[in-house]
Amino acid sequence: MRVFDPFTPAERRLALLFFVLSLVGYALRGASCLDPRVEAWLREGSPRRTAAPDSAGGSPPGEAGEEAVAGPPAPPAADPAGGGIDPNRAGRDQLITLPGIGPALAGRILEDRALNGPYRRADDLLRVRGIGPATLDRLRPLLALP
Repeated sequence: MRVFDPFTPAERRLALLFFVLSLVGYALRGASCLDPRVEAWLREGSPRRTAAPDSAGGSPPGEAGEEAVAGPPAPPAADPAGGGIDPNRAGRDQLITLPGIGPALAGRILEDRALNGPYRRADDLLRVRGIGPATLDRLRPLLALP
């Protein structure tokens, strides 16, 4: 006996794909199946982790509910004399605060600094692709470089 099937094999595969995608969308949108650290990362876009309680059930060292940022703390980027941001010590977050510097350009600055060494003068920033004379003129008063 032959059963009537109105769908072709390609249509059945497409229906299965839509079903799987809807399940994945449901899991990412509303269900709490993700680790809280992953949910926080998806919401905030920053790699933060919540301090876990120790084995005795108490809170970890430090204040209760304190969040620790992943990785070692960045050295201070501002010059102690108040001269601005030192691009040799600044991290990505500090560089992004400068006018005309976005995440991609901040990454190129960090990459150039790692490959070619520290910046001795503000004009050395011209070796970074994306920083031209106009951008450098805007940055110069905000930098802790001669």
